[in-house]
Amino acid sequence: MFKTAASKLAHNTTLPALGGNKDLRFLQDLITAEKTVIIALQKLSADYSKAAEALRAWGQAEGDDLGGTDCLSQQDILSASTALLAQFSAALSQYAAHGHTIRETLKSIRSREEALDELKRRRRTVHRKAEDADKKLSKMGPEHKHLDIQTELLHRLQDEIRGLDSEIMTEEAQLGDFKRASTRIWLGLKFGGLLECCEKGTIVGEYGKLLVSEIPEEITQPGMPRSLYYGHTRINALVNDAVSGVGQISIGSTGRPPLPTIPPKESFSSLDSPIGGGPGQYPVPPPSAGGSGLYPPARRELRAVA
Repeated sequence: MFKTAASKLAHNTTLPALGGNKDLRFLQDLITAEKTVIIALQKLSADYSKAAEALRAWGQAEGDDLGGTDCLSQQDILSASTALLAQFSAALSQYAAHGHTIRETLKSIRSREEALDELKRRRRTVHRKAEDADKKLSKMGPEHKHLDIQTELLHRLQDEIRGLDSEIMTEEAQLGDFKRASTRIWLGLKFGGLLECCEKGTIVGEYGKLLVSEIPEEITQPGMPRSLYYGHTRINALVNDAVSGVGQISIGSTGRPPLPTIPPKESFSSLDSPIGGGPGQYPVPPPSAGGSGLYPPARRELRAVA
């Protein structure tokens, strides 16, 4: 009971030095830090989703282009934007989910470390018993009635020490290998999950810029109604393509679906935006022979090899 309480206390970083091996402090700090990251990502995902829904709600009174359409089969621009942002919110949540596997892998290392530490404690205990038995045996004369029993006890303790030494040596070697194999797993999840999240974000961002380019910019004359919006079919297609592209991305995928390269409306090509760095309000980089143009050639080649 006390050992269990001590182990739980050792896993609490507020009192890291009590009840456990101080050498495990850095590992425990890492496990705790990963938990903090998970909580932060989950909160960010929830806040992102909440903000996206607020965007949809605001657009309901802003006309059929931004959010006033009554047709369930057609999406307005802000509802479509909410749908895309929800995809990135889900990507953040998925990245947080990978964090649970990361922590479990780190905990398995901690368990092996604690098991090795327990072996070493047993070895120290048996060694003290052997020293006491040896001292007691040295005080016995050759005619002492318990001489044989004490000698047998000392030999048994010495055999136990040798067995523990062999077990400790084996476990130390295996633990080093286990740490490296486990680190490949959890660090692969950390970077692979980050790439998964970022690639989903790239798809959401690129299609989102095309949604932005759908916002009408014509000037409404005072007293005149705003022109009707007829781009709902195009909006639907953009959202469907984006959702499909995000769905093809996973931590084990070797490629990425193509990104949009042509803005859906040519009416914005005469604009010169400092944000985009060229014609069009939010121009998409032109495709090159190696891919979508989002990565430099070296990056695309590495992805192709992978």
